[in-house]
Amino acid sequence: TALIYYWGDIVKLAIVTACSQDWVPMACATLLSCARNRVTAAENFIVAPQGTKAHCINLIETTAALAGEPVNVLEFDRQIISDLHYGIFQEANVYRLMMDKLIDLEFDRVLYLDSDVLIVNSIDALLTCDFRNCLAAAAADCGALPGFISADSARRRAAIGFTRNQLYFNSGVMLFPWREAVAADVFGRARDLLANHNFEMADQDAGDAPFFEEG
Repeated sequence: TALIYYWGDIVKLAIVTACSQDWVPMACATLLSCARNRVTAAENFIVAPQGTKAHCINLIETTAALAGEPVNVLEFDRQIISDLHYGIFQEANVYRLMMDKLIDLEFDRVLYLDSDVLIVNSIDALLTCDFRNCLAAAAADCGALPGFISADSARRRAAIGFTRNQLYFNSGVMLFPWREAVAADVFGRARDLLANHNFEMADQDAGDAPFFEEG
């Protein structure tokens, strides 16, 4: 099935990863690991620059056949993100911030996974979590837990407006209540931050800050 059940309600799920053209094999492995661990989605998406699908079509079609689910490449013009800073990372790390421009509002929940993430066990507890009026579900970053924050981490947290005890999550695995997150413009605000600030951990810092603003 392409649907999950949440407290008796049927929920339409999309799984998304994002990468540059040379990382498509890893992105396909990420999506295939979901299927192999019974994480079924109505759609599987790879967010990537224009030209990626044509270059990698055989691999993408093979992944879809092995997964038993469609895999679609959502392409965008790299010029759109040319004004974004990406700190110590590569440009591909900000591709995830294009999700709201490419993914329809038909989905109830969208699970984003970095293209170096592999699912090895059931993640039903995540997929069926109660958002409690929050705009995302994510795990606290293990290098930035209160009480274990280095001086360098504290400096970066201060640069994005976080207090020392404010939880800072890892942006490599995020689940969104999709329509609510898009309506709150969390992706647009993250893009605006990266257009005006050169954060060291660009995608992660700019990805956390809009949620902090929401409280």
